[in-house]
Parts: sequence; structure tokens; C-alpha cells
Amino acid sequence: MNTAVPASVDEIKNKDILLDGYIFLKYGSWGEPGYRLVYVSPDFKTISWKHVEEDKASGSIAINTFTDIKLGRVTSNFKRKPPQSAEQEKLSFSLVGSKRNLDLEASSQEQMDNFIEGMKSVILWNRAGGK
Repeated sequence: MNTAVPASVDEIKNKDILLDGYIFLKYGSWGEPGYRLVYVSPDFKTISWKHVEEDKASGSIAINTFTDIKLGRVTSNFKRKPPQSAEQEKLSFSLVGSKRNLDLEASSQEQMDNFIEGMKSVILWNRAGGK
């Protein structure tokens, strides 16, 4: 990850975007992909997702478990559902964790770039102790 480690929460890139979240097409280990609001907790320690029309998170992963961000459809969840277009391949990415991955497809390049830039910053901040 080629991003400077934020010295404080105030230096996390795109933090408002991460807190508000984006709607992504989320790929899981079973069932069809579904649209989910994906967002970071106010303490920047957890990433969660929920059905767009619901209030409660349907899943979450501790950010300190992420080891990498991979572009494209390279994980097993993506392999189950081949892309229908080159655009779909280009807008797919995975937050790779030590126990599980979060496999997402963005609706635009700008959305994907902003989210990934912010997540790189948050992951590095967590690795540095996150205080």
C-alpha cells in the first residue's frame, strides 16, 4: 500500500465517504450478489455492511484483520460469478483479510478509487496502533 500512515484520525483520507458509506454490489460465499451499504464505524476499527433498506448491519469485519486490497475479480467469491463485461471486472476489488474477504463491485471508477484510497489509509492507521 503506497499511502502515508495517518498520524491521527483527522488525517485519514476520504473519512467522510467511509463513514457515510457507499452502495456496492457485495459478493458472498453463497447466494447471489446483493447491493449493500458498506461503511466504516466512527472509531475506524470496523467495516460493516447492511441491506440498503434496513437499519441494522448484516455483517462486519475488524479492519485490523485486512492484509491487502486486490483489484479485479481474483477471490473465490468472484470466481463463482464470472463478470458479464470488462467494466464489471475493472470495478471489482477485494479487501483481503486474514480470516475472510470483503468482495465488492463499485458502480463507477471514481467510487472505487475514493473508497480504496480511504480504506488504504484506515488500514495503515489501524496497523500503526489506531489512536
